[in-house]
Amino acid sequence: MRTKTDTKSIDNIIKKLQVYMQRNSQSMHGLANLLGFAYQPFYRLMTKKNFPTISSLSSISKNLKCSIAELTGDEVFLDVPCYDTLDNVILNDSLGMVRIYMPYELLKLIIHDQFFVVKTYLEKTLCTINGVEYDFNTNVYQIFSKVSKIDLDGFFLVRYKGETVVLEVINVSRTVIAAKYKNKSTAVPVEELSVFGKFVCFAELKQSDLNHVSLLKL
Repeated sequence: MRTKTDTKSIDNIIKKLQVYMQRNSQSMHGLANLLGFAYQPFYRLMTKKNFPTISSLSSISKNLKCSIAELTGDEVFLDVPCYDTLDNVILNDSLGMVRIYMPYELLKLIIHDQFFVVKTYLEKTLCTINGVEYDFNTNVYQIFSKVSKIDLDGFFLVRYKGETVVLEVINVSRTVIAAKYKNKSTAVPVEELSVFGKFVCFAELKQSDLNHVSLLKL
């Protein structure tokens, strides 16, 4: 008989597999073949009619390049490029890949976005966000989704006037963007911008693993 923990673990595994299929335009048949499963047993797993075996868990975790604990855990994860500076994003000079974790409910809203992270170099400081106090230091990263144009407000990584900056966009029209540039309200002609990313949120490095970051709970 399945316990609540068993049911939750199965749900979490299915979410990981659904994320993989959606982000890789993979069908259930295709993923079953990739994992080395016959289609019917895999279908029964995805529809919660079969409980995964140790062997199937091992196969899934190996192909998704994760541990079984990550596979059955609540958060979904993505491996994304990490950059040392904003300028290195423009140069496409990454430090390598890091793993970010986020709630499934957040990721499914931006499931098809491509992400990258950029290190920050903040002095050790305490910051309160939504009533929660965070210890910001050099373990803090910025997460961006890759975009090539600005069509809504928010914070965007851009190249403007020979500088790589994060621009706060207030309003957008076809030819001009209302933004804050160097703490001043500025009308920026669209043709003068090169756009590389939209800021999503901050993240902090997990102390236990220098190659993994997890989202701050904002």
